Amino acid sequence: MKPLIIVESYTKTKTISKYLDNKYTVICSLGHINNLPTNDIGIDTTIWKGTYVDTNHKTIANIKKEAKQASHIYIASDPDMEGEAIAQHIYNTIKGITSVPIHRIRFHEITKKAITEALAQPQDINKDIVDAQESRRFVDRLVGYMLSPILWKKLSDNTLSVGRVQSVALLMCIKMLQKIQSHECSPYWQVIANFTSPNIEFKLYQNNSKEVFKTTDKRLLTTILQYCTFDKNYAISFDESKSQESPGAPYTTTSLQQDAYNKCRFSSKKTMQLAQQLYENGLITYMRTDSTHISDAFKNNIISYVNSTYGTEYAKFRS
Repeated sequence: MKPLIIVESYTKTKTISKYLDNKYTVICSLGHINNLPTNDIGIDTTIWKGTYVDTNHKTIANIKKEAKQASHIYIASDPDMEGEAIAQHIYNTIKGITSVPIHRIRFHEITKKAITEALAQPQDINKDIVDAQESRRFVDRLVGYMLSPILWKKLSDNTLSVGRVQSVALLMCIKMLQKIQSHECSPYWQVIANFTSPNIEFKLYQNNSKEVFKTTDKRLLTTILQYCTFDKNYAISFDESKSQESPGAPYTTTSLQQDAYNKCRFSSKKTMQLAQQLYENGLITYMRTDSTHISDAFKNNIISYVNSTYGTEYAKFRS
């Protein structure tokens, strides 16, 4: 019996098996194996519980089959929010059919070092991240199902959707709930005054809370006297300073697509096709992620190369 590693992508299985000298069985889930139903909203809003259905029966059967034959099980779905939800669904699928230990492992690049280190430090599934993903999914489903029909009616196009707003909408809900719970109340006034003289025109903006508002008249008079005295000599001065520019941050999926469109006018589909080819040929790390983590080994190799080739003044780690 071999230990079993379950990843998301089929492409990763061959590479990981090779790195581990085929001492592990490596299979893939092909992404999500459970999801909300397509023909129903699938959410009980009284207890906020989702009704999940199997989306890939053949893959699930294979996962169960291999899990029954494994000595240990390592769930290695991607180290992001969706990956954590996939890990939870895989765990729920196999927990009742085997008594062997089931671990969660995470690695940010497909290298032998990263994989062996992850196997040496097995972890648990992060339930907070799973809950966050489910909350986003619920918001996406509720907004999409409730508002999309209105959009179709107005634009006569039932291919459009107002979904994919989970993060922003959820953040707005959380912030509003926090304000309600803490009973925040912040009175606010804005005073705008225009002043004109033969030689100068300016507009004064004064923002005040309730406590400061009583002193506004005195502050206005002080400011008027400061700016409207014209029998003085004026001097112009400037400061000289140095600025530094650093390379842009590593790409995430979103920033990669934005840059490809802005600079090359590539569609999102074409960008991801090209990125997938680069990834499969080992030229870039995984591109479907919100993480900007770069392998420490890779960074150290780059620093050493730049130091030896161009000099130490040209290389440093991003702070």
